[in-house]
Amino acid sequence: MINIRFEAKVHTSFGQKVLLVGNHPQLGDWQPANGLQLSTYEGLYPIWRSEQQLRIPEGFDLEFKIIVINNNQQLDHWENLPQNRTYTPSLCKESVLLRMHESSLWIEEFYDGPVDKIHENSLQNYTRIMAPMKIRSSRILNPVIANQPTKKQEEKQVRKAEENSLNSESITIESNGNKPNEKDGETKKLSHPLKENLQQTENQQETEQTNTIKYFYKQIASKSESVLVSTHVKVQRLKNELKQLAKSLPIQSSNSIFLVYDEQRLDVMRALIFGSEDTPYAHGAYFFDIFIPDDYPQNPPKVSIVSTKDNSIRFNPNLYADGLVCISLLGTWEGDQSENWDPTNSNIYQILISIQSLIMNEDVYFNEPYYQEWKGSEQGDKCNRAYSNIVKYYNIQHAIGDMIENPPYEFQQVIYTHFLLKREAIKATAQAWIEQAKKGEECLYDELIEDHNQQISSKFSSEKDAYLHSLQEEVERVNKLLDSLDERLVLISS
Repeated sequence: MINIRFEAKVHTSFGQKVLLVGNHPQLGDWQPANGLQLSTYEGLYPIWRSEQQLRIPEGFDLEFKIIVINNNQQLDHWENLPQNRTYTPSLCKESVLLRMHESSLWIEEFYDGPVDKIHENSLQNYTRIMAPMKIRSSRILNPVIANQPTKKQEEKQVRKAEENSLNSESITIESNGNKPNEKDGETKKLSHPLKENLQQTENQQETEQTNTIKYFYKQIASKSESVLVSTHVKVQRLKNELKQLAKSLPIQSSNSIFLVYDEQRLDVMRALIFGSEDTPYAHGAYFFDIFIPDDYPQNPPKVSIVSTKDNSIRFNPNLYADGLVCISLLGTWEGDQSENWDPTNSNIYQILISIQSLIMNEDVYFNEPYYQEWKGSEQGDKCNRAYSNIVKYYNIQHAIGDMIENPPYEFQQVIYTHFLLKREAIKATAQAWIEQAKKGEECLYDELIEDHNQQISSKFSSEKDAYLHSLQEEVERVNKLLDSLDERLVLISS
């Protein structure tokens, strides 16, 4: 017999219960009413765990799902979990970590064994897999900060002690990231650099702030009234817009947008815009902080780009290194009257789509006001090629590579899934950029481009093949990170 203990991370609403259902008598034989109920308490939440262990015969194919049941006994999230996690205990070699965040189930594997992996040609499943993660709540404005051990850490230490006392023949589904040593029963640290980084990230989240990117408008939001005391007009408008965003935000493999709002304040948001294919921003992850002022919708939201690597990268003439997003809808640029903010008809959706399609497109250089007239000219093409080279390089380096290594906490699940699903497409795009760079097409790094990204512009313009060699170096790094993704975690359903 194999002993298994379950532990899951599940964000629930008041009155909801978390059950484990599967093809085993202790899991209700797929009957939710008889499933194994997980428990939590203050200081442990959102971690849920089984108080009893399952006794599984060796060779038994165990299938299970996590479901959430509301207080009225109606299933929630069941429809979002179309696949089952299946594995066969054998000789006590398997040790997995089971986590659930919002409505998506994840398996993180630290062993060589049967596991449900995403097929390489999985772009056709992108929408189905990513849709449940389109809009969620998280901690943005007030992340947890703790200089002393938290209750959760103390509980974890107790659990570790309990687990160490279990029979060495058991398999524990836990969150410590270690794998039993088959020879001596001792545990060993993860040897893979990505897995070590995963463990470091988990520890950091428990002892320091949970967000890896500070909220741009924290000071303004802290001085503003909370949503609970805001005007009825603002609150109702936000609720309506969030409902519409859940339906209308694009979630395709070619371009997608995700949104997180603060779990205590609807007016504090962060958006994740993935760069559209066939642009220098292709596949990259770009983050924008959004704050809804008290006089909304009379005045537009405040929006800033935070994907600037500590204010060092300017990804576009309209996306400043200091965070400024320059478009008429936000009142940060004087456009035609028809392009300005309209309290009745304008909304957050229009802002996000405008950023993705009107700013983050292939005509990077021509986003600079008054430079559109150069489009189609020889000089204009050279300048646009030069600015695009810079964007491609930083897109690979920062918006893809850095995000795989250190994704923002609230979008961690989305980031890993996106890059895992699009791994081969990203490699193909990067290689195409390298082949294009090898052609040595003439570029013109003019004063505008040097002003926006001086250091990298000077390097690319003064050193022969500097862009090609720099790009190749970053692509090699990113390819290694992409290849390591499925060693780090496997999405089994969403």
